[in-house]
Amino acid sequence: MAGGNSVGDLGHGIKASRLRSYVMSFDGETLQRYATIRSRETVSIIEKHTEALFGRPEIVITSQGTVDSSKDEHIKISFGGLKRLLLEAVTFGSFLWDIESYVDTRYHFVAN
Repeated sequence: MAGGNSVGDLGHGIKASRLRSYVMSFDGETLQRYATIRSRETVSIIEKHTEALFGRPEIVITSQGTVDSSKDEHIKISFGGLKRLLLEAVTFGSFLWDIESYVDTRYHFVAN
């Protein structure tokens, strides 16, 4: 499609993501705030949720200090499945953000 954004190679004729346009409309400060994990508890919850979905990862660090990906498994996922996975991630992140905001207003913890 000349001049338009489409995902033609997927054969779906779907225009570029409205979600991407929405996210890219945020200013840098807002993006940074939403991309920041606010507590160690949140990191723990994300790790547990990810492990429940995909299993426990075997992370091996090479002598060069990089992650060895030679034993990584590959998953095959449809475009619809990818959209559902993305929406679940956004929903889960939004839920965590709302809960952290509630806890911050209800209980006054000292930042570490």
